[in-house]
Formats: sequence, C-alpha cells, structure tokens
Amino acid sequence: MRFWVKAIGLALWLLPAWAASLPGDLDARRLMQDSERRLQQQLDARRQMPGGAGEAPLAPAAQADTRCLPIRSLRISGVVLLDSADRAALPPLPTDCLSAQSIDELVRALTARYVAHGYIAVRVHVQPVDAQGTVELRVEEGRVEAIRHPDGSAVPGNLFPGVTGRPLNLRDIEQGLDQANRLASSQATVAIAPGESTGGSVLVLSDSEQPVPHALLSFDNTGSDSTGRLLATGNLALDNPSGHFDFLSLNAQASLDDTATHHSSNGAFLYQLPLGYRTLTFNHAQSDYLNTLVIAGQVIPLSGETLQSSARLDQVISRDQQQIGSLYGSLTHKQVRNRFMGEVQQLSSPTLTLATLGYNRLQLLPQGNVTLDLSLTRGLRWFGADSAAERQNDALPDPQFSRLNLSLGSVQQFGPWQWQSALQGQASREPLPAIEQLELADNGAVRGYRHNSLAGETGWVWRNTWSWRTRVQDIAWLPHLGVDVGREFPRDGVTPWQTVMGMSVGLAVAWHALSLDIEYSRPLKAPAGFAPEPKQVLARLIWQCW
Repeated sequence: MRFWVKAIGLALWLLPAWAASLPGDLDARRLMQDSERRLQQQLDARRQMPGGAGEAPLAPAAQADTRCLPIRSLRISGVVLLDSADRAALPPLPTDCLSAQSIDELVRALTARYVAHGYIAVRVHVQPVDAQGTVELRVEEGRVEAIRHPDGSAVPGNLFPGVTGRPLNLRDIEQGLDQANRLASSQATVAIAPGESTGGSVLVLSDSEQPVPHALLSFDNTGSDSTGRLLATGNLALDNPSGHFDFLSLNAQASLDDTATHHSSNGAFLYQLPLGYRTLTFNHAQSDYLNTLVIAGQVIPLSGETLQSSARLDQVISRDQQQIGSLYGSLTHKQVRNRFMGEVQQLSSPTLTLATLGYNRLQLLPQGNVTLDLSLTRGLRWFGADSAAERQNDALPDPQFSRLNLSLGSVQQFGPWQWQSALQGQASREPLPAIEQLELADNGAVRGYRHNSLAGETGWVWRNTWSWRTRVQDIAWLPHLGVDVGREFPRDGVTPWQTVMGMSVGLAVAWHALSLDIEYSRPLKAPAGFAPEPKQVLARLIWQCW
C-alpha cells in the first residue's frame, strides 16, 4: 500500500500543470517571499533623506556704488569646478562703464553658480586694479583638510571616502550624514571649521561610535495553515558593531503550532556597510517547513528547506534637498529542496543564481514622499545553478529567465491622516520557477486570503492603507482601513486576467515599548474556482525590548 501511495504522490508532483499549486511549492514560495519582504522592509526603513544640512543663502546685496571706475578689463582666475555652461550663465559686464555695483553682481552670480553645485566654501576675492587697468577676481575654491571628531580623533574613512583634499561640497556632507544617521541610535552632525591653509576647511563630526543594540520580540497569527499559523519572531540589531557606522541584524522566526505535523522556521542575517555614495549589503536567509497530506488514508509528510544569499551594491548618482537617485546591482543565489516522503522532488527544487540591475529614487513632496524602484533580473549559470538546456520541454520553469520588476510607493500625510499606497508588478515571458512567481492572494499582497493561491509570471498588486493617528495620554491609537487589488495575466495569452480584491479594517495601539495591531480582513472579489475564504482576524503583539 505504501508503494502505491508513494507512486501516486510522485506522479502528482511530476505533472507540470500541478507543480505551481502543490503545497510544497506554495510553502517554499511563501516562506522565501516573506523573508524577502522583511528584508526589503528593513532596507526601506533605513533609506531616508538627511534632516539638517541646507544650502546657505547668499547675503543680500549692500547698496553699491554705481560710479564708473577706471577699469579697462576684468579677469577671473582660479575657476576649475565650473564648466562652460556655468560660465556662460554669468551676467555680461557693461563695456562702457564698469562700476563697483556691476562687479559685485558678478561676484554674487559667480558664487551662486558654485553654491548651486554644492560648493558652499568658495570665496571670491576682488584684487586691486593693476597698472594696466585690469581687475582680477581670484576664486578660492577651497579644500577639505581633515575630517575628525571634536576630540581630534579621525573619523572612519568609509563615511566620507575621498573627501579629504577635495573642494568642500555640501552634497558630500549630506551623504555622509545620511549614512551615519541611518542608524537608529545616531544623531550625527557636522560642523565646518576653518583650516590652517587659505580656503581650507575641517569637518568636525559629532556622534558616538559605540555599538548600540536593539532587540524586538513579536507574536502573531499570520502564518499559513499548512505550516503553522502562530508565529514567534525575534530580532537583534546592532548599530555600529565595528565602529564604521555599519549595521548588523539577526532575525529568527518559528511557528508555535503542532510541530509534529506542521511547522516552519526561518532565520536571516543582514549586514550593511556605508562607503560614502555607495552602500554594500550582504544578506543570508534560510527556512524549513513541514506539512502533511492524507493520501489513501496514509499521512504523507511534505518537507523542505530554502537557502538564499545575496550581495548588493547601491551607488547614489544624484541628490539634492528634494531627491536621491541610486543605481544598484545585486547577485543572489537561491536553493530550494522540496521533499515528498523524504525524497527530493527535482521539478520543484530549483537552484538559481540571479543578477539584478536596478534604479531607485526617493522624491520628497510637500506632504510626504514617493519612491520608485525599477529593475531587471536575469538568471545565470553561476555557482551550480540549474541549466535551461536540461529542461525536458519549454513548458517547464526556465532557470535562465529574464524578469522586469516595478515598485512604486507613496506616503502622504494630511495632519493626523495618512495614506500609504504601494504598487508592485513584474513581467516575464519565460515560465518562472514557483519561488520567482508573484503571489497575489496572500496577507503580504492582497489581504483577506489564506486558503487560496494566485501566482504567475506577470501581474501586479496595488495596496492602499488609510490611517488616522491620535494620542490619549501615553497611548497612541491608529485605526486603519485597507483596500487591495491584484491581477495576474496567464502565460497562454488566451485565459483572461484573473483578479483578486480584498479589504481590511483594524486598530493599532502603542504604549511605551509595547504595540498591538488587530486587523479584520475579507475578500472582495476572487476568481472562479477559489475555495470560500473565511473572514480573518489577525493580531500582532510587538515588544521593543531595548
């Protein structure tokens, strides 16, 4: 009897049409995508604009003398940082009468061009008229002589790399402060002190370099029925562990249900190191699960593990007081092992190596901000990844796929009211492994679904949450309402779009280090063939230990 149970089960696992809907694939996909979602939330929370530095306004012009001066010509020297377009933008000087006022206007315009590019320490000196009747405007572009702490000790070189010896630029200061203040415990400031040489400056960074730990515990019932609904999560983060304004985070999660037949657990490691306009991120996550099926009266175990390691480099390419634009590249290695009665099922156990190139932009608005992330991912053969040439037919998942991803988010604040909106989409022409498909019917995507799955190569999810914040004595109250919609486009090009909609209403309460969020959710629209979904009440209790 056991042989036939195993044979029937293996046959089901080997059918490509069933592969995307089997519990093992669903469990592996949800565990890995939950881990990726938590990682992205950590990165998003640490991506912020600097809060202090600003461009120094030019002083108002004093009443200048308009009388003609005995000057035949004017010469500007020392200009290196301005290009021809900046020079062409300077106001023309009158040819018939050169006055102190016209010279002052030129000095102010020249200084303004430097300030527009962030060079706030530039000084323009008007030299005395020489014997030939020529006046010289000598530009002192200045240099950063040193970067140190108030006690005179040196600042780690990775925070302001290459700044020493270069002209002082406000953008360099903002970027270094931005990197330092991404640490929750950091409130770094920079003072500009005069240097020893003419035009020289010294940057004085005030901040503590001592490692600061943070710990968090949470309990919730957002897990799946197949691997355990009750989840316990612990997070330990360390600001500045090496003294280089780096960040380390350790995360662990496990289900608390009947671990003999259903369970899941996962752990994750995140490390970030700032390198001026660059940020280097390393991440490793792994998870395992156990589920059971009953076939012909026999209890059949389904189990599996997932491993994921990635390295990512972000490069800021533009920034000012209103926006930051970055390019990034990452290399990710994933390994999935789904087992049926202890045996690895090759069809649903891919090994992937993925290269991603992307662009990220954060734009500040009067009432909030908008974020954009656009990326292209390509599967590679590196590090033992599966080969597309080994597929038995073109309908099977392609490990060397190409995929376009788009993420657009917005946070708008209107007094105590807040609107959060997030649009996520992806598109691919190749059949994707299950873990790379976009899952729509999930609490992390369209809320209100637990027993059904809708995933595909091409689709999008739009989440919207409206909330109202108030405080009564020491207790913060946050009632919130959510409406989500998602659509999946089948690869055959014949089946129409499938749509899911859901809603939620909830209340979050915070008191000192404790917070509780209770949410009721239900489907609003589901594709034909979906099993009835019960109304859900989800709860999450969080304790910020320190």
